[in-house]
Amino acid sequence: MSDKKVLIINFYAGSPSYGMVFRHYYLAREWAEKGIDTTILASSFSHLRKVNPDIGHDLQETEVEGVRFSWIRENSYVGNGLGRFRAMMDFSWKIRRLAREIAEKYSPDVIIASCTNPIDTYAAQKIAELSGAKLIHEVRDLWPLTLELMYGFSKFHPLCVAMQAAENSFLKHSDYVVSVLPNAGDYMVSHGMAPEKFRFIPNGISEEEWRDAPEVPEDIARVFRDLKEQGKFIIGFMGSHTDSYSLSYLIDAVQKLGDPGICAVFVGGGREKAGFIEQSKSAMAENFIFLDQVEKKYIPAISAEMDALYVAGKRQNIFRYGVAMNKMFDSMMSGRPILYAIDAPNNYIREYGCGVSCEAENTTALMEGITTLRNMTEEERSSMGEKGRQAVLEHFTYRTIAEQFMELF
Repeated sequence: MSDKKVLIINFYAGSPSYGMVFRHYYLAREWAEKGIDTTILASSFSHLRKVNPDIGHDLQETEVEGVRFSWIRENSYVGNGLGRFRAMMDFSWKIRRLAREIAEKYSPDVIIASCTNPIDTYAAQKIAELSGAKLIHEVRDLWPLTLELMYGFSKFHPLCVAMQAAENSFLKHSDYVVSVLPNAGDYMVSHGMAPEKFRFIPNGISEEEWRDAPEVPEDIARVFRDLKEQGKFIIGFMGSHTDSYSLSYLIDAVQKLGDPGICAVFVGGGREKAGFIEQSKSAMAENFIFLDQVEKKYIPAISAEMDALYVAGKRQNIFRYGVAMNKMFDSMMSGRPILYAIDAPNNYIREYGCGVSCEAENTTALMEGITTLRNMTEEERSSMGEKGRQAVLEHFTYRTIAEQFMELF
């Protein structure tokens, strides 16, 4: 195994210092300990990162916190609009054009194509053909199904037709298809994948980051000290402030409970944050606190200040294939009980008994869930939260996830 070379193709790949997306950075670090040489091929610009590298040419390499990145130079863009789409298509075209150079430079034994859209499979297949590599396609989102179910696109839309052809291609030609969505297998089989190719490999956490996490910054620590001196029961949310996470329902539930002893603390930023702040002012305004976005390294310490953590999502047809939110595993690892409201077939909170599950988009159910957690003793909440932490340590660390991939190598 130690002589294996792995090439990961991921437009969005990042690191803790650059910002999202982290999965392949963590996997590369785990594989490095096993002597596996890993290169991450990524776009030089992603709107998800807080910092982007300054790159002068395609395939320029940098070492990012011990992990080798090879960059495809792309222009900057804003948000999720046309500029992003153009950059993604340009990325796909460039790596297809550079396929021979990439194959010769990195000589991969294994290629992992992990792409937001499936178009990159054509380049990955070409590199695999030239290098004789095993090809693993990793699915994080189902395209074009997401466009059809969430955004109302017709399956006959030219973009959906192109993506469907690419999806059918990787389902047929990949050696394995890995998905973070546990219930996606039947859908993929219906589009031509041989059943034995499917593997579910979830997201997870880095034990090292939780073990070595710094203390809460003083300005934030002061907020929590004040709340605890007042005897508040603190429900916390950390992440992007968009209503896809059903934040308006949490605000509504706390307002309708009318209990001055309950406080909801929101940590993060997002395009809809101002709207949530305005909603919180309509009633029980003193029961809501909104803090700025923090670096990922502070999540463990801030989580520890909460009495419970909120993980939720709006009802979406795409969730029938499962959910794989990183914040779910972070919340479980915190050792705090979880107030959970997502309608999906995989419910780790119920499976491991580490919180209270509520119906999605149901204010009354959330009120009942909050009341249940509020009425528990600290010892009962601690015991519930510990079940989640133990489940993560057993099933959802990047060390375990890396080993699951290595079985495919």
